[in-house]
Amino acid sequence: MTWEEYYENYYDWAESTAIKKLSSVDLLGNADEVTEIICNLFPDHKDICNRIARKAIGQKLVFTWDNLQDIDGCIDSDLQIQLLTQLYNSFSKEDLEDMEGLYDDEVINKIYQLKGMALPEREPGLTEGITNFVNYVNDLTFEDPKPMPEKKPGGFFSKMGLAFGIGEGIRQGINDTAGHPICKFRVGDHVRVKYRGQEGTVIDINGDLYMVSLSSGSVDSYSENQLERAW
Repeated sequence: MTWEEYYENYYDWAESTAIKKLSSVDLLGNADEVTEIICNLFPDHKDICNRIARKAIGQKLVFTWDNLQDIDGCIDSDLQIQLLTQLYNSFSKEDLEDMEGLYDDEVINKIYQLKGMALPEREPGLTEGITNFVNYVNDLTFEDPKPMPEKKPGGFFSKMGLAFGIGEGIRQGINDTAGHPICKFRVGDHVRVKYRGQEGTVIDINGDLYMVSLSSGSVDSYSENQLERAW
């Protein structure tokens, strides 16, 4: 069966019949029509699309850049690249510029070389940029920081200060753990009630409240910020 007969009856056949008849086609025909059939069979029959692409590669069917853009993704990438490099002679410089970023630089470089054209200047890609950065970092020389000498207290007063600091830290930790903050006033301190001006003596401490025996003879409880030292 000729391609012309196949293409003429393609849309009249059931899909299964069209696929079955494809094996009887001797040679593929017009590249635009072949592109149309590949796009029509995709995505349900990508294996058939690949078979048509292999047949096109075998008979060196000449596609256009627009054809290859249309079937991009409809066939396996290795077949797409084979068609691309096989048809290098039909590509213009503008076509090659449009391919940048769509295919590996090696593939595009091969087409430039086949056409006898100078390779384009490109900015470093992401992978190359990362590689260059890693190489740069590896070339840098880093010195391990020198350990600072440990300073130890010396002399009698230094040792006494160290012992006092440790003791104070232990005491503070015990107070914090037990929930008893350091009190500003102690039992027996003479204090004045700020907002009343009355004076008295601290006779007990209950949590954060101070029980004060006032000079008037009464006893009352006050918080720390309500009191001040009388003398």
